[in-house]
Amino acid sequence: SQKEYLLAFIQGDAGLDWSRNRYGWDEETDECDWDGVKCDKRGQITAIDIQGSHLLATIPPELSKITSLTHLYVGSNKLYGTVPREISSLPNLVQIDLSLNNLSGVVPLMKSSSKTLEVMNFAYNQFNGTLPRKISRNMHRLTILDVNHNRLSGNIPMELGNLWPLVQLELSDNLFSGPIPESLGSLSNL
Repeated sequence: SQKEYLLAFIQGDAGLDWSRNRYGWDEETDECDWDGVKCDKRGQITAIDIQGSHLLATIPPELSKITSLTHLYVGSNKLYGTVPREISSLPNLVQIDLSLNNLSGVVPLMKSSSKTLEVMNFAYNQFNGTLPRKISRNMHRLTILDVNHNRLSGNIPMELGNLWPLVQLELSDNLFSGPIPESLGSLSNL
């Protein structure tokens, strides 16, 4: 159930302490009434906003089962580990904010939500490797891509020039090498 998927955020003693300091986040309370959770009229979770709540946890792969999720705001916490591949299968995601955590591994490709995604904020983490060339595939609504302050390396993909709706592109404070792709010059909304 949706409730079980959310409760997967509560990990160890730190998770129990965290849940005691917010309304809901237990088996008894309806998850649509929990702090930081919004639901539609049918009781399906559409938004999780637990930014700045000092949550110490990994991102549970179970979140990917909340297919009605459109907004995932978990920035400014103490999240660590890698982003589960399953998260990229959320089909209706419009905004995802994982910024200001201690997440590592590769930047997730948000394949399933590519037609709906407008904001990807992965800034101020420990993501490493290259910025995937496929990150721009079918991203026709993406207006903000922020990966600054990570450990990304290699070339900046020229495919970013295909993200014509972008109004904000943040790549600073990484370990990129090589020239800035000329294709970025075609992003007229920046």
